[in-house]
Amino acid sequence: MPYLSLEGVAHMSEANGTIMKAENVVKLFPVKKSSLLAALTRKPPDYVHAVDGVSLDVQVGDTIAIVGESGSGKTTLARVMLNLIEPTSGKVIWRGKDVSTLDKNELFQFRKDVQIIFQNPGGALNPRKSIFRILSEPLKLHFNIKSGSELVDRASEALLAVGLNPAIHLDRHPHEFSGGQRQRICIARALSLGAKIIFADEPVSSLDVSIQAQILILMKKLKEEFGLTYIFVTHDLALTRSFASRVYVMYLGEIVESGPVEDIFMEPLHPYTKLLLASTPVPNPKRARSRETIIPVGEIPSPINPPPGCRFHTRCALAKAICKTAKPVVKTVGNRSFACHLVN
Repeated sequence: MPYLSLEGVAHMSEANGTIMKAENVVKLFPVKKSSLLAALTRKPPDYVHAVDGVSLDVQVGDTIAIVGESGSGKTTLARVMLNLIEPTSGKVIWRGKDVSTLDKNELFQFRKDVQIIFQNPGGALNPRKSIFRILSEPLKLHFNIKSGSELVDRASEALLAVGLNPAIHLDRHPHEFSGGQRQRICIARALSLGAKIIFADEPVSSLDVSIQAQILILMKKLKEEFGLTYIFVTHDLALTRSFASRVYVMYLGEIVESGPVEDIFMEPLHPYTKLLLASTPVPNPKRARSRETIIPVGEIPSPINPPPGCRFHTRCALAKAICKTAKPVVKTVGNRSFACHLVN
């Protein structure tokens, strides 16, 4: 594997340290109103608080997971970090530079180094193009490869790396593959460009359980082989525990707790983290839950008008008066961070 091996050596030779980070990222989406209604009411515009003051670090070779319920802001945060949408405030740093200030050449390099695997592989592949064209077009764009034989070699090598036979699959179209095979092709496309960071947005949620395990095993193997850094966006806590090394828990656009995966699972600190873990099904009908049952109160508040104080206080059975008025300060103890008035 001459091409991919060279890329992998380059990844492994990078110095350890922070390769990417978000600094106090805020993303607000304006709520559209008719011009007539806006003129009559004369109210200031409303905004959806999708991401509200999030900071996180991504270390070289790390595998982090951003977890939370649907609507917590996980995917929006990933899109901001990928520079697909601009933050309302705050910044994303890539190798010491704000991604919003990258010039044309730097942005071109960023697009090559930072790739994404989407939740639905069927929607991520052009149904009109063969797998060879899907894999070769990014190579033409980023490496200016014009030789047909070299394109075939690189595309074939990428397919081999993800366990697909190029002699059989290279000339086929996406509709001729299963969901797991399509996701392998998406991974191959990211690998062919020599990606250093791969964002994986619910990469196995649309697949059968047995296929999920195969894809995760493959991704672990590729991480070791090419020195990849993963950022997982998921609500699957079982996947998180088996795959990630560090976890960021999001609720209503904010990080409420973060830390090493085993510490989070063995001793969660924030009530919301405890709720998520208590809600995880036990894969053994004869085994009792190890944690007491935690039942949330009420409904998730609207992100257009998030509650004051701690945003989780409207559903927290342990909430006190201070939780309803004062925003909790993020506390850091060792390698754990959390934002809760109830935890010392």
